[in-house]
Amino acid sequence: CGASNGVTFKNPDEKLCDLSKCDGGVTEVHVKQAGKLGCRHLILGKNGLVALPAGLGALAALTTLSCAENKLAELPEDIAALAATLTHLDASDNKLRKLPEGIGALTALRVLALYKNELATLPDAVGRLVNLEDLNVFN
Repeated sequence: CGASNGVTFKNPDEKLCDLSKCDGGVTEVHVKQAGKLGCRHLILGKNGLVALPAGLGALAALTTLSCAENKLAELPEDIAALAATLTHLDASDNKLRKLPEGIGALTALRVLALYKNELATLPDAVGRLVNLEDLNVFN
């Protein structure tokens, strides 16, 4: 999962914070550290997470969030705080049953990957994603 602070940059130029496969799970402390480091790409995959850690909305520079291959039943409403910067969201291979209405605030979003979830419908808010180029929702 990285160095002693729990966050490493795999590519310092790209500010890629890879927190995948963290043995103890990803915590709010990890997220705060990623924010201090100016993380732009946050990878949280394969952690067995049932909820995203608190504080994601505070990652002001975040453009990519990958929380694929976990056990998430929902995405937090405060994901809308990333509206100005988030362009890629990969929440594939989880247990999502619905998306928050706040998803519609992510107007910078270009890629939304939601395949392999338990979604029966998408909220009308998805229609407000004016920059969306790639929506992947197959099961």
